[in-house]
Amino acid sequence: MTVWVSKGLQYPIVYLPFAFNRWVPEPDLILFHDGPTRCLHVGGKDSPDYREVERLGREESAGDDSRLTYVALTRAQAQVVAVTFNITVPANTDGSGRTVHIAGSFPPPYPQWDPASNPATRIDATHWTVTLNMLDGTQIDYKYALGDWNYVEKGASCDELGNRNLVVVSGPGGTQTVNDTVLNWRNVSPCGN
Repeated sequence: MTVWVSKGLQYPIVYLPFAFNRWVPEPDLILFHDGPTRCLHVGGKDSPDYREVERLGREESAGDDSRLTYVALTRAQAQVVAVTFNITVPANTDGSGRTVHIAGSFPPPYPQWDPASNPATRIDATHWTVTLNMLDGTQIDYKYALGDWNYVEKGASCDELGNRNLVVVSGPGGTQTVNDTVLNWRNVSPCGN
């Protein structure tokens, strides 16, 4: 659907893959306003007023593009938020030979409560990170695991933990940062089963 047709309508998600293309083509025809009159420049590139007319045409075109982009950006019912989970883990995590994963009640396309999906990226021995895209206002429950529920996060005394909770809230630039700490893992010293 074109942006022109979408005016006045709303959609759950709006993708604008080419909205911010910085390439500006050289126009074959230059349209501009001379006062209230819309004009088409027919003098060609060699005409004495070409530079001024080209400048006016580019300014008007940029203004039209800005207004059209605003229309497109305001068609979404909710904003997609890039939620980055920064995870601090016990120093013995690397020794387990396993990857940190996040599992939870995530919306599609993410699997529900699968401890082997949504792997995090290792930053260093005690820090991992993963970013998931979700709609603003989404409520989720989640836990960290080492790829298997037999290696789920545990408390300071190796106690069972309830689910972590989060409401997705759009911050600067459509992002949200969550900083979590895992104290222990099931079946990794000092915790047993």
